[in-house]
Amino acid sequence: TVLRWGGADDGSYMVRAFGVRTSGFNKLMLDGNGALTIQGLLLDSNNLPSSAQNQFEFFAINNCLKAVQWGTTGIAGGSKQADGTLFRQFTIRSQIPNSVGFVLNSGNTAQYSSIENGGIEVDDIAVDIVVANQVQLKKVVSGGPCKTAFCRVAIGINILIQGCESENTAGLGPGISPVLVVPPPVGESYDMIDTTIVLQQNTINNPILVTYPCRIVTTGDAWNNASGVTGTFTSGISSLLVLNNGVPSASPNNGWRSSQYVNIVDLSPSAGRLKRVSKSSPTGYASL
Repeated sequence: TVLRWGGADDGSYMVRAFGVRTSGFNKLMLDGNGALTIQGLLLDSNNLPSSAQNQFEFFAINNCLKAVQWGTTGIAGGSKQADGTLFRQFTIRSQIPNSVGFVLNSGNTAQYSSIENGGIEVDDIAVDIVVANQVQLKKVVSGGPCKTAFCRVAIGINILIQGCESENTAGLGPGISPVLVVPPPVGESYDMIDTTIVLQQNTINNPILVTYPCRIVTTGDAWNNASGVTGTFTSGISSLLVLNNGVPSASPNNGWRSSQYVNIVDLSPSAGRLKRVSKSSPTGYASL
C-alpha cells in the first residue's frame, strides 16, 4: 500500500500513532509527494497511558522532512514512554533540505526499543536522538549527504550502536561528515557521564565529534581511513573514552589510529589521564 500526500504543504504528519499498544504497520510506503515540510510518522508518546510494543516492519518513507518523529516533549515532558517499539526492515529516502530519518525526543522514550536492518538516505541526520533511553541501532546504514551526522546524540541514556555503517558524502571535510556527534543538550540538562554510548562492531568510515562530556565505549569496530578528518573530544573534565578494539593492523585502512581520528583537548590533569598500553610495537591502544 502506498500513501501519497495530496494536501497543503503545512507541516502535517501523514500517520499519527497515539495511545496505541501492540500495533503498527507492515508493507506500507509513505510518500511526501514533493512537499517540503510534510512529515511521515508521528509516534506520539505524549499521552497516558504510554504507547508500547508497537512494530513497524517492511516499510518505506520517502520525500518527507522528518520520516519518523518519536515524541516531542523532551526530558521536561517526563516519562512518556514508547517501550519495546520495533522499527525493522525499512528504507528512508529524502532529498528535501535538512531532512532527517528518525527524531527521538520524549522523556524516557524508546526504552528497550530497536531500530534495525534499515537504510537511511537523507540530507541532514539519519538518527537524531534529542532525548532517548535504552535504545538500540542495529545494522542501519546511512548514505546521501547526511551533512550533520549519521547519529547525533544530545541526551542519550545508554545507547547501543551496533553493526552500523555510514557512507555519507558531505559535512566536516571534503566529502565526509561525522558518524557520531555529541553536542551540548539544548534547553535541557543531563549528566551524560552517567550514561554510556556503546559502539560495537561498526564499520566507521567517518570521524566522531564530541563537544560535551560523555562516556563512549568502542569494541570490535573497524576504523577505516577517514581522509584525515579529525574528531575532537573537548571539555573532558569528566569525559571517558574507552577504546578496546584490539591491536591496530599494519595496513593503513584497519585498526585504531587516534592521531588520525581523535584529538583530545582541554583535559583537566586532576580529573583524567591518558594511558597507552602497548600491545605490539610500535603501536597500541589508548584509554582515557
